[in-house]
Amino acid sequence: METVNIRNRQQRNIEVKVYEANQAKANFIIAHGASEHIMRYDHLASFLQDNNINVFGYNHLGHGLDNNDQGIYFTKKNGHIELINDLEDVCLYAYTQHSELPLFIFGHSMGSLIARGFAIRSRLKINGMIICGSMNPPTQLIKSGLVLAKTITKVKGEKKTSKLLNKMTLGDLESSISYNKENINNYHTDPWCGKAFTNKAIVDLLMLTKLVGDHVNISLMMQSNYFFISGQDDPFSKGTKQVMEVIDEMKKTNPHVDYKFYQNAKHEILKESLAPTVFQDILDFINKVINLK
Repeated sequence: METVNIRNRQQRNIEVKVYEANQAKANFIIAHGASEHIMRYDHLASFLQDNNINVFGYNHLGHGLDNNDQGIYFTKKNGHIELINDLEDVCLYAYTQHSELPLFIFGHSMGSLIARGFAIRSRLKINGMIICGSMNPPTQLIKSGLVLAKTITKVKGEKKTSKLLNKMTLGDLESSISYNKENINNYHTDPWCGKAFTNKAIVDLLMLTKLVGDHVNISLMMQSNYFFISGQDDPFSKGTKQVMEVIDEMKKTNPHVDYKFYQNAKHEILKESLAPTVFQDILDFINKVINLK
């Protein structure tokens, strides 16, 4: 693995972790979840690298080394769009390095929302998307949350944090992520995990959720191959209910939408005891799409 610094469209630095494979057959972009960092996906990246796939991972705005004690903050304006643009810029970098290879995106949790937003807004050709641990809260709940979050942001300040807003949107991350106690302990002791979102970041996260949950926008998602994967006991999506709502809506306009739900698994299926099965399922999906070309 090597680290490469690229400039995004705003001339801001993005640090990309690159896993170059021998005889590579595909490029694979990882968009991680909220309040974590890209190195938590080293095991997946290494597995794919060993199976002849180039992997590119990066930290979202306000995460990893970009984070500070004030809490996670994206940008002053349109933070949710900047998150999507960063993903597109990393995809463009991967494409410039290996334009002959098919391109895949993996998004987990908040990263899955960013990936879905990308599928709505971007015109890049993506061969396949793995949407992991996604969610689709009720529209009215998002609208009410936005009213509250914008009010608190205006009164208390953009870069302040609110326990109420964090609990409302992120819940109890430690107890919700996994049945794997070792994973919960590692998350708890990791200095780059579990950081609170600032008030403005909560607004941006809700704006992103609103964007990707809109029925019209779902119908506008790029025609590609999609593979939704989630734990059956994922509290963030009410089990599989919210994910199936998105899948059913997508299937109205795209026949290439598949899914798999894993028993005895919560939010971070890549960290549960069945992780090797999930890894293989991701690889099988990539190989299937490549063979369709």
